[in-house]
Amino acid sequence: MASRIDKKILDKLILRDHLAMERTTLANQRTLLAYIRTAVSFFGAGIALVKVIDIPSFIAIGWVFMIASPLLLAFGFFAYQESKRRVKESLQRLAEDIENK
Repeated sequence: MASRIDKKILDKLILRDHLAMERTTLANQRTLLAYIRTAVSFFGAGIALVKVIDIPSFIAIGWVFMIASPLLLAFGFFAYQESKRRVKESLQRLAEDIENK
């Protein structure tokens, strides 16, 4: 929420609404970091299964983990951007409602 538009909107909000938006933004960032951490873990587990264990079913599971890792990462970034867009729209609607009172 560092853009000039957001700062103008935030100036119109009361403290409770401002803090709620900040909590939501931080939760969104924390969720993105969890997606990244999970994707890295999946990739690492996949490499470990492929390189360490010589059982064909474990090798297949390892490859599934390595393929799922970038997909999970892409989904996390998409969810982050979508949530960020919804928060910004909500913030603008809230500012308009305050302005119209």
